[in-house]
Amino acid sequence: MELATVKLLVEGQGDYAGTTFGGSGSIIHPRGYILTNAHVVYDLDLRQFYNWSGLAEVYVTEDPHLPARPAYLAKVVQLDREHDLAVLRVVSDIRGRDLPAGFRLETALPLGDSDTVQLGDEVRVFGFPSVGGDSVTYTRGVVSGFLPLYGQTLIKTDAEFTHGSSGGAAVDNQGRLIGVPTAGVVDNAGKVGYLVPINNAKTIIAQVLAGREIAITTRPTRRTVTLYVDAAAQGYTGANVRARPSIDSLKVGYLDNGEAVAAYPDTVTNSKGEIWYKVFYQGRTAYILGSLLSEIPPTITDPEDTVVILQVDGGYLGYTGANVRERPTTSSAKIGYLPNGALVEAYPRPVTGEDGQAWYRVKYDGQVAYILGSLLREPASAALDQRAFGQYRS
Repeated sequence: MELATVKLLVEGQGDYAGTTFGGSGSIIHPRGYILTNAHVVYDLDLRQFYNWSGLAEVYVTEDPHLPARPAYLAKVVQLDREHDLAVLRVVSDIRGRDLPAGFRLETALPLGDSDTVQLGDEVRVFGFPSVGGDSVTYTRGVVSGFLPLYGQTLIKTDAEFTHGSSGGAAVDNQGRLIGVPTAGVVDNAGKVGYLVPINNAKTIIAQVLAGREIAITTRPTRRTVTLYVDAAAQGYTGANVRARPSIDSLKVGYLDNGEAVAAYPDTVTNSKGEIWYKVFYQGRTAYILGSLLSEIPPTITDPEDTVVILQVDGGYLGYTGANVRERPTTSSAKIGYLPNGALVEAYPRPVTGEDGQAWYRVKYDGQVAYILGSLLREPASAALDQRAFGQYRS
């Protein structure tokens, strides 16, 4: 089973130039057919292939103790966006040379019947998660339940898999392929993985075995546009950058008001009706809520001489002082601490932070930082003679 699981790498072209996309796949037929997730090779939001020709490098395992080796090039020959599935066919060796006569891959996995899967059944998962290095990774668990979602019923499992495992193999205790690891959710309550049932893939598998393959045409680069973070109207100091177009998605970065970002001109509307822009951020594609972006650079007014004096007063909340944060959220790095009674220079208008609370931007030790607004108050006039800015350190 581990020998039937391959690592896939896709070199981006055009809009995706300079980015390598990775995932896993399963050899499903000796003629060189590989099953994977569509999102490993294809942008489901913008509906375009990462590589103009639909090509992917295929890394195979000969010894599970060793890293998988680059062996072949494969091309996408069928795509099912609805179920997030794709079938690739090996077309050459890794250097682009013709395959030998009678080429076969003898490690193909037999297909199971996902309609017979029951709660509590054993599940074994094979793939190439990014945290597992370049050798195949095996985990196991059980079927934890079923989730109707987007027109199909996904299989839930407690078997561990992470980014890079997408498109790999989920097999039963008889070694039959029953699902494709596709996504996982992790929060404070725990984690769960989702498998696309193998029966959802049987239509496109039958199509390729019958010789029906999609045609992929080269397309020119879709140029990005420059947009600017302009969240002040909503009371924010900047915009979170998310891995997916949802505020519940993983936060991968943060851009301050006024910062520029390269964005695709087409917006993406998620299931909640929110409009998001797909953007380039630190060499990867991510998403920013559309209402936080503008075509015109915002005017950032923050004159150094416009400050007020506020006093730390956390006593009524049970605090002896206030943490000074790098960003306006309690999860941000603490860069200092001010005890109750300390005075601080603050910009007069509080902002709504990343956590939805009111924060003050303050001057602290020669830099601008943030203190939770509920921990500050206007000082008594007598206290103004006791100012000693920047004397407190973390």
